[in-house]
Amino acid sequence: MILLAEVYRDTAASLQQASLLLIYAFGGFEFASIPSEEVIEPRRTLPVVILTSVASVVAFYLVIQWVAMRTLPALAASHAPLADAAQAFLGPAGGVLLAAGAVLSTTGTNSASILIGSRMLYALGRSGDLPSVFARLHPRYRTPAVSTILFATVAWIAALMGNFGELAALGALSRVLYYTATCAAVPVLRRKKVAAGRAFTLPGGSTVPALALGVCLWLLAGSTLRQALITGAAMLAGSVLYTLSAVTRRSRAA
Repeated sequence: MILLAEVYRDTAASLQQASLLLIYAFGGFEFASIPSEEVIEPRRTLPVVILTSVASVVAFYLVIQWVAMRTLPALAASHAPLADAAQAFLGPAGGVLLAAGAVLSTTGTNSASILIGSRMLYALGRSGDLPSVFARLHPRYRTPAVSTILFATVAWIAALMGNFGELAALGALSRVLYYTATCAAVPVLRRKKVAAGRAFTLPGGSTVPALALGVCLWLLAGSTLRQALITGAAMLAGSVLYTLSAVTRRSRAA
């Protein structure tokens, strides 16, 4: 019984870590809401866009997994599974083509992350939740230069200090944290925003956010000590910046 319990615990931990990587693979759909103030009729279009994009990615990944498993029997032992699978049925040119596509895809992801991340820092600086320096715009290009440079520098340092698997899991863990906060906020906002009118109402009442909250807590429980410490350090740094900003606002008001 003790051996079975240890096997179950190890299997559950492995499943939780693998699920974190899946969160990284599927993540990004929520970024569509960040530039929503520039979108025409965002209340009508954004829910459809987010749900459609998630469903399309699920179908796309399933097809990729099916093809890779059929063309490369030793898929799990490969260090570059998709490139090796492409090479198996397209020849050497297929492996090179897929590797080049991965580089381009990663470049696009990095560009989007810098664009979105810097705008989030800019918005927090503009609202006063972070020091006003984060809201400073470049005099010529009118872009949040300080936020962009800071975000890119932190991402570069993180890339040098960790490998892809660790960074992907940490990125997914940070996403799960604000997914958790969002799911917990939905029932509260449903009660508070009754009179405000809704363009989109999640069906099922509180059932969907409750189930999603349970999944988020399960994922958080599977994080390693290293992941928890790094994420906690990042949250502590953000809390320090927020506190400094709040103290500055109070001193100016006084």
